Formats: sequence, structure tokens, C-alpha cells
Amino acid sequence: MLNCKGWSSSKSYQQQGVVVTWWENMDFDTLREIFSRVPVNDLILNVSSVCSSWRTVCWDFLFWSHDVLNLSITGVGFDMTIFSGFASMADAILHSKVCFGDRESVDIYDKMAVELKELLWSVMEGYQVHRQGWTLSIKTIIIPFDLKISDAHLLYISERTPSLELLLLLGTSEITCAGFGKAIQNWIHMKEIYLGRLTDDKYAQFVKLLGEHSQELESLHIHQTNFILEKQSARAIAENLPK
Repeated sequence: MLNCKGWSSSKSYQQQGVVVTWWENMDFDTLREIFSRVPVNDLILNVSSVCSSWRTVCWDFLFWSHDVLNLSITGVGFDMTIFSGFASMADAILHSKVCFGDRESVDIYDKMAVELKELLWSVMEGYQVHRQGWTLSIKTIIIPFDLKISDAHLLYISERTPSLELLLLLGTSEITCAGFGKAIQNWIHMKEIYLGRLTDDKYAQFVKLLGEHSQELESLHIHQTNFILEKQSARAIAENLPK
């Protein structure tokens, strides 16, 4: 693995009459072109950890050059062709089953939850916000089925993306009604939402919360196989969502 740490901070040096440039000091656009040919999994797990300059280029390529926060992985069962061109994320680093906490644990899901927190911080706040204003420009957020995102993760994201208009919240299994309610209060301009698998009772509660906090909502999609609209959910839609 290449490691930029400890190398000379000078941009180049003279070797037998030839100017040699350190990898860490290569032109930004050149690095971006090189990294665009690297598999996304490798960018996330390996390349971005080499040094801060490489991580900056990785995040620019994967995130900062789009008005989308895409946490999707390949083959989640959703038609991602409408978002073609946006990078997918590596499932190995993103699966989470609990909210990020401070306690130590050998549980793999605790570790993954912390890794997700660290990744989100790095992308959304690290490096003095390399692309200042990027989080404010985000219009679409994609959270796949496979990502068991917690209330704390969702709230962290929502507090930094007030301009959101389209939310694909397909990974809903770990989201509580209270957590969902807190998050959507930050998304007052949300116009469209996709929800993943929910129990009928939880679905009705989510709909009520959308009615309370999402006054600009125009479209609700339930992305779930064998979905049956029960009486409780139908009543929640009729009573809470715009006609």
C-alpha cells in the first residue's frame, strides 16, 4: 500500500536532470482521472486512506461533484438507472445495526456503525468542508435496503442537508418513529419520498409524521414486495397527506 505520510512536502525534486513529482502532490485533475478508473470499493476502503490529498480527490469524485448523497450499493433491488452516473458505496464499510455510541464493543455492528459515522463526518464536514456549501446543495439522498442506518445517522445527515427534495429511505429496519420524526423536521422542502419495508403500524405512524412536517410533499412511494394497503395505513394517508 502506498503511504504519503513521511514523504517530502516539496512538490517535486530533481533526479538526474528529471523533475519527479510525489504522488501526493500530483495535479488534482490528474489524480481524479486516475481514480475514476479504480473500482469504487477500492476507492472507499483503500485509496481514500492513503493520505488526506488522495482522500480529498476520492470524496470529490464520489460525492462533492454531485448534488446527491448516494449511499447505495450495487444490486439492492431498486431501479438505480434513474441515478446512473452516481457512484455506489461499498457494503463492507456501511452496514450498521445500532446507532453510533461511545461504548466499546466486540459486536461487528457496533464497529460498522462507528465506521459509518466516521465516513459521514469525513465526507460532510472533514477538511474544513473542501466543497463549501456542498451539503446545502444536496437535493437527493439514497439510502439502500442493505444499509441498516440508525436514528442517529439519519438525524446527523438531515441536520446538514436542509435543501433535500427527494429521499430514498429504503433501509428502514432500524429507524424508529421518533427518529424519523426528528429527521424530517429538517427536510421541510422534501417533495418526494421512497420508503422501504415497514410494519403496517409503523407505516401509518410515518405517514402521520409526514403529514405534520412535510407540507411540500407531493409523492409517497412504498418500495416493498407484496405490499398490502391495510385499513390503518389507508386511513393515515387519507387523513394526513395532501389530496
